Amino acid sequence: AVLPAQQLAAPIEGQDLTKIIYELVDNAFKFSKAPARVQFNATIQDDTYVILVTDQGRGMTPENIAAIAAYVQFERATYEQQGAGLGLAIVRRLLELAGGLFQIESTVNAGTQVRVTLPFGSSNS
Repeated sequence: AVLPAQQLAAPIEGQDLTKIIYELVDNAFKFSKAPARVQFNATIQDDTYVILVTDQGRGMTPENIAAIAAYVQFERATYEQQGAGLGLAIVRRLLELAGGLFQIESTVNAGTQVRVTLPFGSSNS
């Protein structure tokens, strides 16, 4: 993605934004099998920075999405999963602190798209 060469003041620390992107991309690859593709896109829409991460993985049910919390892993008995189940819970909390949001659209056995939005303002500093 190509973003305009202007200073943007997002209400989030760089390390937190890096963590959000890392967790979303890591999850996308973790729950997709090769040769499935993972797409990452970052754009500016109006006064909002938008990040989309789309995978072709196993997807989630509406119940899975509603149950996102720390230490929750879905279908652990069916799929071997590494990690503690913190990824999306961390993303949600960091975005809440920054005034941002994330939305998940998912279809079981077809894939998931996570949309992150962060408000920003122009900065001259």
